[in-house]
Amino acid sequence: MPGTVIDIKVKYTDEIFVTGVPTLWLNTISNAVYSSGHATDTLIFRYTTTMHDNVSLDWTLYPSTDSAIVCLDLCSISNRNQVLVDARFVGGAKNIEALSPMIVLDPSRPKVISAQSSKARSPFCHPLCSYTVGEEIMISVVFDRPLAVLGTEIFLLLDVGDDTEGGRAIFDPQQSTANELTFVYTVRQGHSSNGSNLKYTCEPLQCAIELGPGTTIKGDANYPTVDVDLSLPSHTTIISADESNPIIIDTSDQPQVVAVTSITPSARYSPGDVIEIVVELSKTVVVTGEPYIALDVGSHGGIATYQSGSGSNNIVFEYTVDLNHWSFDLDYVDVYSLHVGSDGVHPGSIKQASTHPTIDAILDLPFPAATGSLSHSSDIIIDSRIPYITSISATTLHDSQICNTGKAVLVQVKFSRPVVVNGIPSVKLETGVADRLAIYESQLDEQTLQFKYVVQLGDSSSRLNYWSNEELLPSSSSSFLLNGGWIRSSSANPILNADLHLNPVGGFLDGDRSEIVNEGVAHFRDLKIGQRGKDHRIKYSSSIPGGVVEAQEMVEVDISIEYEVTGDLNNRDHGDAYGHAVAIYDDLCAVGAPRKRNPTNEIQVLTVYSEASTVEHEVQMITTTLNKQEAIISIEEFSTCALKGETIGGSFELSFKAEGTYEFASHAIEFDFDATAEKLKTTLEGELSMEGLISTSRSGNSVCESLNAWTWSVTFLDSSSRSGILETNGDGLIGNGAYITSSSITRTSNMLSGTFLLTNPSNKHVSRPIPFDASANVVKEAIENDLKMSVVSVQVENTDTVQKIPELGRRWIVFFSHHMSEYGSDVNVPQLEVSGEGLAGTGASVWTHTTFEGRGPLSGSFALSFRGSGFSDFIPYDSSEEELADALESLESINDVTVSDRTEIADAGKFGVSWTIKFISVNELTEYGWILDPNAVSSG
Repeated sequence: MPGTVIDIKVKYTDEIFVTGVPTLWLNTISNAVYSSGHATDTLIFRYTTTMHDNVSLDWTLYPSTDSAIVCLDLCSISNRNQVLVDARFVGGAKNIEALSPMIVLDPSRPKVISAQSSKARSPFCHPLCSYTVGEEIMISVVFDRPLAVLGTEIFLLLDVGDDTEGGRAIFDPQQSTANELTFVYTVRQGHSSNGSNLKYTCEPLQCAIELGPGTTIKGDANYPTVDVDLSLPSHTTIISADESNPIIIDTSDQPQVVAVTSITPSARYSPGDVIEIVVELSKTVVVTGEPYIALDVGSHGGIATYQSGSGSNNIVFEYTVDLNHWSFDLDYVDVYSLHVGSDGVHPGSIKQASTHPTIDAILDLPFPAATGSLSHSSDIIIDSRIPYITSISATTLHDSQICNTGKAVLVQVKFSRPVVVNGIPSVKLETGVADRLAIYESQLDEQTLQFKYVVQLGDSSSRLNYWSNEELLPSSSSSFLLNGGWIRSSSANPILNADLHLNPVGGFLDGDRSEIVNEGVAHFRDLKIGQRGKDHRIKYSSSIPGGVVEAQEMVEVDISIEYEVTGDLNNRDHGDAYGHAVAIYDDLCAVGAPRKRNPTNEIQVLTVYSEASTVEHEVQMITTTLNKQEAIISIEEFSTCALKGETIGGSFELSFKAEGTYEFASHAIEFDFDATAEKLKTTLEGELSMEGLISTSRSGNSVCESLNAWTWSVTFLDSSSRSGILETNGDGLIGNGAYITSSSITRTSNMLSGTFLLTNPSNKHVSRPIPFDASANVVKEAIENDLKMSVVSVQVENTDTVQKIPELGRRWIVFFSHHMSEYGSDVNVPQLEVSGEGLAGTGASVWTHTTFEGRGPLSGSFALSFRGSGFSDFIPYDSSEEELADALESLESINDVTVSDRTEIADAGKFGVSWTIKFISVNELTEYGWILDPNAVSSG
């Protein structure tokens, strides 16, 4: 290669001494010059190759001599005794052989052998196996000889559209070798290989590598002088090394949801069951963070959390059925129910798969119940109805129904829904003096449990039944014993306790128990309960399309109902009359025995309860919004002008210079001096990759006195992704004094900025100003430190689905722990109040919304009042019967009460305590104060 330095060694038999500069004649245009070797037996001659050398390098004899070494004038080569050496190459004691090893001098320019990529065919085939924005593709250009590269601005133009800058593969010196240049091509938005194999571009007249200013590539040599031939092979411009596995570029579409289905079979599921839901997208995606789907499962809401699927087009979510969830056909809330969530620090994402995932997937789901929705593709019923006892029966292991000591009785308890058992529950039986237990033995089927009772000495019962206390108002609510275990609705992970309530023994429901209604309330006007009792539970159910709905109520059948409605001929007090009396006044109907004089004490049941057995955190949203369409518009103007009376000609140039964090720059774009508004629009849209996002107008420049001056107005319809200004250059304009003004901004984009304030309506504390783009941690800190409300976590997401930037709207989802109310710690947090006066932006606003009310188990204390009296002191929510009686008797309106039957309740979504209160003596308020009310023992 020209410029290469070659050292040639000439060896002598003895040490030699050199004066002057001898030369070695070669078969090239120039010769090798002595370099070193004085006082040794070897002389070194150095030759630098030239453009004219095209031979196999060798020595040649100096004309008319027998030596190739020439030493003229003051030059000499002699031994230690100053005797001139024998310099003959031929005819001497030994003929000198040709130069070894053989060196071929080739002055031709290095050239490209191939330009290919070993990148495999894209694994993302939906439907094309194509790569998208952010993908990196390595391309190797191999030369036939080593290269000397100076500079790094080396580009390989690719045929991916009109984006000249983005369509370049960039030289990577770190991965390049002596004869191989490595380029990295990063796919950008708008690029496309039009469904075919990726190719390099031949521009303008030939296919060649492009060099930037100051960059050179020459053949490798000590003194590189020969420019490399940068022409690329023209017989094929395909980049892929294997044409049967093409590299295809396609950025035309964002991934979007195709359908939502369920891996879990269509069936009926209960609390604790796990359902796997699949979101199918049109393209392969990469998932970060913890996306989730908001499911429509009643007022308590349900969440399906992300489990797997990153790197495919099927994302799997997992939903665990919780208490109080229900659905006749499981589906999500609405089309916006798929959220990217966060990992607790950073927002999550679902992006199209590539080396550097960039393109966000469109997360809009099919409309619920429409084609492609979860309910359309599956029939999953969420049934959180609490199993309850529908019947209790007994059988014996022998023919007789009379059971003697040692005989076994099998008791079958049937439930309304499938159940599972943990532990050894039992049923308390009424067996005379000593009440016995039927012990759990086995489960006969999904809904039936079998218990075993063995008759013991002394047991007696004319008709065996479960136990019931026989106080004033009978109750059998304590007849079913769990003994530390549980009976729950059957599921993969049972969590829903069965309702083990038993109605008082001997009770039955009679009358018209069926009503037909189309809507509204069903009224049952002819029901009869044939036994007094404290806690008769009536179950209501109705079959509707998709399932069954149920409700229940507790009815107390007390003494007045049993004994005063109908008088008893054989059991009367003095003065009682026999018969019935009915009086109707307005909407009040009074039924009773006439002149019944036996007073009956008032009996009331006091119940305190919470609808939650565990803490359920409150969730509130804080959202900023604006008028996006108006906020993202910006307008610029520029004009041409010349001296008075002059005609303008030639051309001008525009380039776009970005500012802020969204970097972008265009090369100079040339326009005719009188470019039309349409020409300006179409050219700028293409060059700036802003198709459909620019509008233009042109009008005469009224302030200029030249003959054909113009003013152009350019409107950028979306300045959200990048902002900047057009730079003008009028060097190409013709005409005396012709110039173009700098572009001036007449309207700037007006997106969200500024701050907002939060207020805790409970204590009136106001937060510090919170930035419109605040992180989750900033909002959490402001709420906790300023508003004195405890927060579990805050998630944040930008609300705009196209440009996910806070300037277009942001949402903070706050999961509260509790706040301190007047009565202590409370998980039901008041809704935050918000002021957006510090926000700027077109139509900027901020609002708050409670998506789930916080609930917690019963705690705290309460006070009582009766007949308008003052309140008692606060007593604990789980007070004893004695504590409640003391609180009531402390009131001015009550003299004497008895409190009994303190019961802890945990069913039908209520968790608390109830007490039965019997009023013995009460007072009434008169103008003289509180005095005894002897007639009010049964009323108050």
